Amino acid sequence: MKYVFSKLFQRASFQPSAALVFYTDTVVLVQAKTEHFIVDRMGVSNVSDWSDAARNLITQYQLSGTDLKLVLGHGLYQSLVIDKPEVGIDELSTALPFLVKDLVNESPSELVADGFPATAKDRLQVFVASKQLITQVVLACHDCGCRVSDITTEDIAWSRFSDPNRSQLILHADVDGNLQLTAFNEQMLCFQRQLRGFSLPLFDRQALDGGGFQLDNLALELQRSLDFISAQLRNNPISQLIISCDNEDNQALADELNKRLNISVEAIKEVDSLLDTNAARLGWAALQRPKNAIINLYSDNLLPTKQWMTLTNIVASWVALIAIFAMWAGWNAWQNTIEQKKISDTIIALKC
Repeated sequence: MKYVFSKLFQRASFQPSAALVFYTDTVVLVQAKTEHFIVDRMGVSNVSDWSDAARNLITQYQLSGTDLKLVLGHGLYQSLVIDKPEVGIDELSTALPFLVKDLVNESPSELVADGFPATAKDRLQVFVASKQLITQVVLACHDCGCRVSDITTEDIAWSRFSDPNRSQLILHADVDGNLQLTAFNEQMLCFQRQLRGFSLPLFDRQALDGGGFQLDNLALELQRSLDFISAQLRNNPISQLIISCDNEDNQALADELNKRLNISVEAIKEVDSLLDTNAARLGWAALQRPKNAIINLYSDNLLPTKQWMTLTNIVASWVALIAIFAMWAGWNAWQNTIEQKKISDTIIALKC
């Protein structure tokens, strides 16, 4: 009972105040304080170093007892669209690894997945990731005294920067990443695309003086995507493009694209001066996610089941039982002694 109550109080003490964002070459921490944020990053040589990086960041910032939210960056998950299955919501995460087994290289037992209804009728948007990779990170956080409550993907996290009442397109790129397009219809993901063949930074004033051909080509690719998405969203076409690219003059880029596109283009609005990179923004977005978010790759079965029937526990149980029986036998013997004395005293009294 003491163990059960301690776990209950421990869980109640967790607070959703920190997020970890994972890329192939770095892990970024975003911690929410009362009046400011803490942002830090730790480089990794490959994804197998994620666990050590997570432990180091948790230890450095004394996050034991914190409820953590995780974000997987591009390249660390797969995004798929499949026919909508006849499966209940409660069974969806269990069934999805088997439903997408022909579309991925891993076996269903090695996958975690979740999904939601896609924009296209009778279709399902699915996100799939490696179970082993995620489990290692979850266990590392758990061993440091933290509890992971939410795991999302970069594409989903960007929805926090879109408007719930309109359709918008976000153009984003991290320091070493490729240019990405992500579209949202009332904060629901409806389109993803990677733009290739562009060199960063996109806005180069010297190149602009020479004609700005890269911006012209970018505007052309953006217009093609806008036409395609708007054709799918006839009742609510894309009305705005948001720019969020690392190491870029986002406002200057937005101004140039405003001249080339027939929709409004704006630079992303900064939430805080410390959230000045896409990784930090995604960490902040993860902290804003509600408990009933549409995509959550975390489930309790990522943690190992507590093994009660171990040799140590069995021996301890037998020792405890023997001690209890010994105490019970001793108490009975003591009670018998008292009763025998009472009977002896009664007999002596009667003889007298």
